[in-house]
Amino acid sequence: MEIVKWVPSGVSFLSFLLAARSARSAHRSSREAKAPYVLVDVRPLEPWSKMFVIVIENTGPTAARNVRITTDQPLHSSITDVDGRLHQDVTTPIPVLLPGHPVQHVFDSTARWDKNRGLPMAYTFTAAFEGPGERNLTEAYTIDLHLRGVTAARERPTHHVEMCLTNIQGSLQGINNALCALRKDRS
Repeated sequence: MEIVKWVPSGVSFLSFLLAARSARSAHRSSREAKAPYVLVDVRPLEPWSKMFVIVIENTGPTAARNVRITTDQPLHSSITDVDGRLHQDVTTPIPVLLPGHPVQHVFDSTARWDKNRGLPMAYTFTAAFEGPGERNLTEAYTIDLHLRGVTAARERPTHHVEMCLTNIQGSLQGINNALCALRKDRS
């Protein structure tokens, strides 16, 4: 009989614990949904470009403050003008990084993959930044440049179409010249 008295209390206590855990999880999810999300990537400047850039962007809904990028080793480029200042440019702190306003730094060209220059082919970037309520957040990204080189566009995707159109244009010009010559003969 004594156990029957404790069952409702035990069920109430378990319900309380589950509700508290659920509330904590909901609060964490809400906080994470409002947090900035800073990522670092290496991408072609344009889809057909032979120039690559390092992109630092905030894909979250709120501003990231005091953004600091570090790397596991100094950044180097096969482009002489870029190589000397690249590491300093990328690791310079960004006071505020707004969503939808990426920061880009020229990184390298496809020459990095074409010639063995002894340059590192993998980097680990770490982005440390502050979110709402001055929460310190950190994200780390390892970028394997071997994979980027495989997918790098060596020529514009429309190059083949452009060449076909040029050939058609030449053929049409030849037909036009022949028709003009026929008209002169009939006149």
